[in-house]
Amino acid sequence: AVNPFLGLTDRPFAAAALSLSYPLDEFSVTALFGSNGTHRGVDLTADYGAPVYAVSGGTVYSVVSEGYNGGYGKTVILKHGDGDNALYTLYAHLSEISVTEGQTVGQRQQIGAVGISGVADGPLLYFEIRTADNQAIDPEGYLAFTYRVG
Repeated sequence: AVNPFLGLTDRPFAAAALSLSYPLDEFSVTALFGSNGTHRGVDLTADYGAPVYAVSGGTVYSVVSEGYNGGYGKTVILKHGDGDNALYTLYAHLSEISVTEGQTVGQRQQIGAVGISGVADGPLLYFEIRTADNQAIDPEGYLAFTYRVG
């Protein structure tokens, strides 16, 4: 599968009434959305092999289980909702993937494990949220990451 998020831009987006949980139990934030002017997600440093969870229930939209993948490495993309209101969450640099394309997942269900695949300086999870028209939105509108910057 090809990562549909490569080369896309961001736009302002108001947080919808969607309740998300954190994708990791324990982590430090090492890069926020918009850092360096180009970062379209957040880098969450965690122990190698730590479980990665779906932030909300949805369907596995895409799985990239091998290769460089534009620097993302092993990646899972989940689709939450339908039509123009759908959101997509991306989980990259995984060491393991626990789901398959088309599978339905629940909130806090393990979908993979933290790794260093692709381009990563150490074990981390790169996490993005995108709209149905593939525009990046700041995850801070859903989850408070700034207070966890380490």
